Amino acid sequence: MKRILVVAVVTAALASGCAKDGSPAQIQTVAPATAAMSPATAVAPAGIVEPTATQASKLVFDAKTGKLVTLAGGTVVVGKSTISGVTALFAANPGEIFVATGDRIERYDLATEKVVAKYPADGPALSAAVLSNGRVAVGTANGRVLVFDGDRVVARIGGFASVDTLVAVDNSLLALDVRQSMLIEVNIDEQTHGLALRTGQGAAQLATDHWSRVLVTDPRTRELTVYSANPLMMRQRIPTGSAPYAVTYDDMHEIACVTLTETNEVVGYDLSTGTAREVHRYPTVRQPNAIAVNPKTGELFVAGEGLQRIPA
Repeated sequence: MKRILVVAVVTAALASGCAKDGSPAQIQTVAPATAAMSPATAVAPAGIVEPTATQASKLVFDAKTGKLVTLAGGTVVVGKSTISGVTALFAANPGEIFVATGDRIERYDLATEKVVAKYPADGPALSAAVLSNGRVAVGTANGRVLVFDGDRVVARIGGFASVDTLVAVDNSLLALDVRQSMLIEVNIDEQTHGLALRTGQGAAQLATDHWSRVLVTDPRTRELTVYSANPLMMRQRIPTGSAPYAVTYDDMHEIACVTLTETNEVVGYDLSTGTAREVHRYPTVRQPNAIAVNPKTGELFVAGEGLQRIPA
């Protein structure tokens, strides 16, 4: 009897957090985590720093074209082109990016710098991901995931507080809901939620690696957490000391790279064993809120008060 009671309590807890028919108004939420404010820099940043007129909030490096894409002040810069009115930026297939503009996601080809597809959402668009079968999932601020096959919506899954980031790992689709600080499986065929795991007290940003791991930063608990996708399971909790925020993974050198905004640093961790091992720590520009890596060279790009390039 005791064993059955425990299972029931856990199931009920997950269901109350993200029931299929639930609405964001019925879900218990937390204020979304933000980057900790940075002090003035006390040490010269590593590498080379290029001044920028506006601080970038997101960086995407595309290995296929060799282009670094920036989102700053609502404008995405792609080579010689700009895209205005953008609220979010994500990688798509190699050679492509997704941008969120109001109630839709637009897909851009980086070689031609032109829109190749548009995906209208049911509300303010926040995120997008390309699935293993070529379909596209779109996440919204009002807690829905829409799955597109071409221009046709083939699935709608509700019950999230917000769908801030979507990642397709192998055959799994995962949603990061920062208002619940939760990582949630999305079952597209059944149009339901699968497993859901709390990600500390205030999940901020997410990255994946070629080992099918998912890395999530939490500036409130000052931790980087590492999950496997199939099955969804927490594998490591890494105390970072300072508040982490932006995260990426260097596939070439097998290093998880995390910015620490409280101390204006980027730290690298080797995750190959059960205990994370720090392998490098560099001083950064003030307020390092965005990071990207060139997977072919390991060069790091950090955005804050300027754009910083740190050679591998």
